[in-house]
Parts: sequence; structure tokens; C-alpha cells
Amino acid sequence: MGSLTDLKIRTATASGKEVLIADGDGLYLRIRSSSRAWVYRYKQNGICGR
Repeated sequence: MGSLTDLKIRTATASGKEVLIADGDGLYLRIRSSSRAWVYRYKQNGICGR
């Protein structure tokens, strides 16, 4: 876990589309043209969630 560095996060850009960059174990950095957010994807009892 923890493959994203501060430099990778600061320099990542979205060119028109949403971009998801994985950090490991279901944690993603979602980058849109206007915002950035952390997303955690998980499964509980076979049901996917965010």
C-alpha cells in the first residue's frame, strides 16, 4: 500500500475525463478537471460499495 507519492498527486491531471489512480487495497485518488477526492472501494458480504 502507499504507491502514490506527494509528487505524483500534485502533478496528476485529468484531461477531459475522470482519472482514478490506485494507491492500493481499494484506495483511489479520483481526479476531475475541477476537483480531487479520495475514494475507497470495498466489498461487504459480496456487495460492492464506495
